[in-house]
Amino acid sequence: MNFLKGLILRNPGLKALAVFLSIIVWLVVINLQNPKQNRFFFVRLEVINLDPDLALRDNPQDFITLEVRGQSDKVAGLSSQQMRSYIGLRGAKAGTAVYDVIVDRDSIPREVEILEWTPTRIGLTIERTVARRVRIEPSIVGDVAEGYRLVEISVSPPTADLRGPQSQLDGLTSIRTLPIDIAGANDGLVRRAKLDVPRGLGLVKPDLADVRIEIAERYVEKSFDVPVSVVRLQSGLRSRVEPAQASLILYGPKNVVESIGGPDLAVSVDVRGLGAGVYPLFASARVPNSDLVSILQIRPNKFEVAIEKYDEVESGSLEDRGPEPGATGGGGIR
Repeated sequence: MNFLKGLILRNPGLKALAVFLSIIVWLVVINLQNPKQNRFFFVRLEVINLDPDLALRDNPQDFITLEVRGQSDKVAGLSSQQMRSYIGLRGAKAGTAVYDVIVDRDSIPREVEILEWTPTRIGLTIERTVARRVRIEPSIVGDVAEGYRLVEISVSPPTADLRGPQSQLDGLTSIRTLPIDIAGANDGLVRRAKLDVPRGLGLVKPDLADVRIEIAERYVEKSFDVPVSVVRLQSGLRSRVEPAQASLILYGPKNVVESIGGPDLAVSVDVRGLGAGVYPLFASARVPNSDLVSILQIRPNKFEVAIEKYDEVESGSLEDRGPEPGATGGGGIR
């Protein structure tokens, strides 16, 4: 027993020195294996506890720069998403003032030292909030399918109620929806879209709008050259019309108009009850799909029709020779 006690108490200074040196060696080894290091993070900055009847004229910057120091294994596991910084505005009044930027110590492990952050203070201007009703305008992107067109776009409800600083709402008359893609559409559609509210403003109602988009086939104009005929000519008469051809201009859905061919069209001059003579007459036209296709114009707008008598002998000789161009006889249609 005395022997063991002697060993413990013998040379106490040397023993203490040995323990101290052991700790130093351990610290050096630990630091070599897991050294301390500094690291920078961009931490999102929040504004909290602002009275609902107040609003910021301009929002502060989105992030602060935070520098921390710690063992490499601790620092390596950190993420800016887990960190938090904020400006507390409880009790703040309308006006301009400078406020402290706070880093939430509880959002960072205790083993990690917070060195500094910038900025540490930020000037803010606080205003009282006002309400404003504005139009909702649809944001449309993309082109409809080939051969189709936009007819009408409507929004329900047509307005939205916003709340925010008066300086920001002054002059604001409308907000837009988030983009609605109509690429390749060939029929009407309805889309429910979120509203693109400017930063710093609050949306009272609604948060969504229904956008109705009417799409129809594209309408085109097209000109056709059509022979002109004379109709309802009395027997014993023959006719000649000048010019013998008309330009017929049609308007309608692109695919319908482009499907029309020459044989589908007719332009005629009605000479019912007219005897021999020369007459300036209007022409009429017949087109297929008249419920879809409109006649914009017949050119020229008048035709000169010459009507003359002929006897049986001349009639026979005309039949032997065949019809003359632009002529009609015996009530036939040229």
